[in-house]
Order: sequence, then structure tokens, then C-alpha cells
Amino acid sequence: MVEKSIGTKISDRLKKLRFGAKAQLVFLEDLAHLVEDGIPPNKAVEMLARASKGVARDVAASIASTISAGKPLAEGMREWFAFNVVEIVRVGEEGGALGETIKSAINMMGSHSSMMGTFF
Repeated sequence: MVEKSIGTKISDRLKKLRFGAKAQLVFLEDLAHLVEDGIPPNKAVEMLARASKGVARDVAASIASTISAGKPLAEGMREWFAFNVVEIVRVGEEGGALGETIKSAINMMGSHSSMMGTFF
């Protein structure tokens, strides 16, 4: 296993910070639309990687790489999304209702964001 340099670790951490709640919601909304239109998750993520810019492109490329290595979508999302979002997606993958469960994750994140807005 190759150890990442300090510069690479810092760069990765900054990307994760830039991929905040709003960017995550947009990514999940785009993914949900593609999956609901019948596009397989691996192809949907590849499409997002080609169509996105900035950190969203990095996220999609990272997830696509994980999927191409034979791992599920949820596993690729682990690095970028909160545990509860990843688990919701995992349930959808296993149950065959991925589009619906991504929408559930979007609703959960949206309600969490609006709750936090009332407190801060």
C-alpha cells in the first residue's frame, strides 16, 4: 500500500470540505434523476464525472473508480457522504429501489439543513 504525501492528504481534505451539503444535494439530485430514467448507477456516475466540474467531477470520478473496481455505489460514496446517506443508498442498492432511496437521502439532508438553519 502506498502512503499518501502530506500535500495529497491536505488536498483531499480540502476537496471534501468544498463538497459541502449543497454540493452533495445537487450531486444526489442529479444521480437520482439519471437512475430514475433507467440509467444504471455505474453509467450514471460516469456521466456525472464527464458533465460536472470542480470537486463534483472529482467526487464522481472517485465513485466511478470504486464501482469499476467491482464495489457497490454506496462503497464509493463512503469517502464523500455522511454515514447515514451511504447506508440509505446501500439499502436501495440491495433492495432494487435505488432511485427512491436516493430521494429519501435528499429529503433527509434537506430537512437536516433546514433544521440547522433555524438554530444557527
